[in-house]
Amino acid sequence: MPTLTEIAARLRQAVGTQAYAEAETLVPLYCSLLERDFASQSPSSAEARRLAEEARDLYQWMARTIVLHRAHFAADLQLLNRLSSYLKAGTRTPHTFELEG
Repeated sequence: MPTLTEIAARLRQAVGTQAYAEAETLVPLYCSLLERDFASQSPSSAEARRLAEEARDLYQWMARTIVLHRAHFAADLQLLNRLSSYLKAGTRTPHTFELEG
């Protein structure tokens, strides 16, 4: 069975490369391994605090990264939407030789 550290690295890789389907399958595995490792520690131990901090850091990083990716996608979609008006039939700007007067 993979370790918590291995799954965390795979999650970072999946989110970083926008492989969200893979990330979605890794999150439940990460949570179960985190729960298992956390349950084996005393709640007030340094190891339990370390596990909690690492998990919080990972989830905050994933949230920021996904929001950033969404912002990039939204900007790209807006650009495509503006450009598509130039590609629609019948909406092109006429050449100067086509103008009357």
